[in-house]
Amino acid sequence: MSVDTITTCTTIQRNCRLKGRSKRSSMKKDPTSKTELTDLKTLQINVEDNLGLDQLEVCDIPQDMLFPGEYNVYLQDRLKSVIEENKQLASLLKEKDDEVISMREKLQNLELSENGLPLHHPSPLLGLSSIRHADMAACRVMELSKQVCELTAQLEEQKCRCSLAENKLVSFIESQEEIEPVSPEILTRKEAEIKSLSEKLSATNGKLFECRNKVQHLQQELKNAHKVLLCEVGEGISISDLISGGGSTSGWRGRAQQIHVLQLRVAELTDRIKKSSDFRIYDSLSHSCDGPKCSAKERKASLESAQQEARAVQQQLNEHIRKLDAAKARIKVLETEISSCKSRIQLLTDKGVRDEDFIHILQGQINQLEGRLHLCKDETRMEIKKSEKHYQQLLDDHRLEKQRSMQLLSSLEDKEKQIKRLEDILFDLKDKEINTSKGESKCCGEVAESLVMPATVACPTEITIKENPKMSLSEIETKKLLELVGTVNRRLNDTRHECDKHKSALRHERQRLARLEAKLARLEMDKMGPFSTMKRQFGNGAKKSAALISLESSTLSKEELEDKLELLQEEVLTLKTRLSCLEQEKEDDLRAFSSLLYGSSQQRTSLVMNPGAPCLPPIEPGRSSH
Repeated sequence: MSVDTITTCTTIQRNCRLKGRSKRSSMKKDPTSKTELTDLKTLQINVEDNLGLDQLEVCDIPQDMLFPGEYNVYLQDRLKSVIEENKQLASLLKEKDDEVISMREKLQNLELSENGLPLHHPSPLLGLSSIRHADMAACRVMELSKQVCELTAQLEEQKCRCSLAENKLVSFIESQEEIEPVSPEILTRKEAEIKSLSEKLSATNGKLFECRNKVQHLQQELKNAHKVLLCEVGEGISISDLISGGGSTSGWRGRAQQIHVLQLRVAELTDRIKKSSDFRIYDSLSHSCDGPKCSAKERKASLESAQQEARAVQQQLNEHIRKLDAAKARIKVLETEISSCKSRIQLLTDKGVRDEDFIHILQGQINQLEGRLHLCKDETRMEIKKSEKHYQQLLDDHRLEKQRSMQLLSSLEDKEKQIKRLEDILFDLKDKEINTSKGESKCCGEVAESLVMPATVACPTEITIKENPKMSLSEIETKKLLELVGTVNRRLNDTRHECDKHKSALRHERQRLARLEAKLARLEMDKMGPFSTMKRQFGNGAKKSAALISLESSTLSKEELEDKLELLQEEVLTLKTRLSCLEQEKEDDLRAFSSLLYGSSQQRTSLVMNPGAPCLPPIEPGRSSH
């Protein structure tokens, strides 16, 4: 509310009071004017005190929003909508102000028409109401702007929090990705290394604490020595001045100088006392001699008193001399102690510097060894992965070869079953023929021998002519069987060779893994080696560490030899089993071939003896007695 508006309001109120009576009289005369005024009075601007701000909702975080970027976009949209609403409210306020101005002009025209007087000022009630509404709207706009500023500040805070949370999430995910599963053996080794390092650290810390305690003790001793020196020398004199100037420039006097000055003063005083005593004695003697009333006793008393005073002065002198000698001795002792303390402090500082350098060197070596360890671990992991892949490939090849060998064995079993069937059929036929021709077996045998021997000796071409087609079929079958057996044997040999190759590859891989483990153990021992070499500088611990390292290396060599021995024993056992299997297979093959050959020879002889008879089954050598 400005001063001009207040003055206008007061003038309007005065004019209204002056013209109230004229308006009332005119209202009584004209009913139409009464209705118009009532309408104007009832006219109200439909603007609330809150300007409808209670209906506005504070922006809540929607549940669908998960990421801060989406929430920022949502809040920006809300801000734009609020700004547009503010603009619309401002335009509405301007329109309402224009309507108020037009209504004021209408009122002025009405008043002019009624009274015939020019009234340039509007009614006071309407002016006050419009001013109040404008002030309220301005206050609300200010509050809204403050709320918008607070919301933007909260938005930026939420943005910062979200960015921090995102960074933490990314770092956490990267750390989880970087973390790899570690085997328990490595964990146990690391724990052992950490324990050893922690023990060494605790030992070094103990040494450091001991050195610090010694330094503090020496500092306290130095302080005490300084106090003693200050007591001896004086409070206003520094030790640097004592060392540098010796007292000539700074104007102070040491204990020795003060003692010398005191001695000189004592000597002067003694001379004065002697002179004064002699003078007094002389005066007393003169007075005694001059005075007739002096007696010999008074003279003696004065002499004795003078002698006593001289003795007391002499005793004081002796005491001062003794104190001086004691102070000199004490000063010498303190000087020696100070020099020894200085040398100790210098030694301790040098030792502390050396210890710090040694600690820095050890830390650098530890970091280097940790880096080497990490590199070695990565290399071993890569090699282990490669060996595992190769081992998996070998296992797959071995499985395939096993499947092939199983297929071949199944085919062999089928063939053996067919052979057994044929043998059973042949044995059945043989039993039947034996039952029918029991009585004629001897004569048939003699005739067969008589026929076979000259035929075989004289003309082998006749036997080939007399052979039956069944003989040719049996030969063909035997040839086929022999070929099949040869192919099966070849395949078996190939599979055995491949299995041997795979076994040798497996052995090589095992040996390689054992070597890698030995390398790892050696690397760990090398890691612990520099600590033992550094310990040699300090004394007797070096021999023990060297002995431990040699023992561990010897144990490693023994373990390697034991592994090699076990591998060689396994190879020997496999070779023995392979030899036994080969011997059994060869014996079985010999038996089968001998039985086949024997049966074929018997068939030929039977066909030669009686070509019209059916072919007999082959008789095995084990069943010839039947």
